[in-house]
Amino acid sequence: MLGKSHTYTSGLCGNENVGKAVIETILSVFPEVSRSWLVTGEGTMLSANSNTEVAQLKERIAELELESKKKDATIDRLVRILDSYQQPQAVEKKDVG
Repeated sequence: MLGKSHTYTSGLCGNENVGKAVIETILSVFPEVSRSWLVTGEGTMLSANSNTEVAQLKERIAELELESKKKDATIDRLVRILDSYQQPQAVEKKDVG
């Protein structure tokens, strides 16, 4: 993903220095990561913009779930209506006599 070998990226977890180009590559692949956190290890991992985007996505998911529930209820009503039309109607026979 970053265009570096496994050995190189494994070394990032150690005490090896990371070059500016690698930091820029990481940020281009993962724009939601906070630059200051990546460089210093301090603060929050995700940028403020990312937190806002996450909140917006959660809100949109909630809206879509509600819309889905409403559509499910409509489908259930329509199925019941169709079922009522498909059930044979009792026909009363008149006795002639």
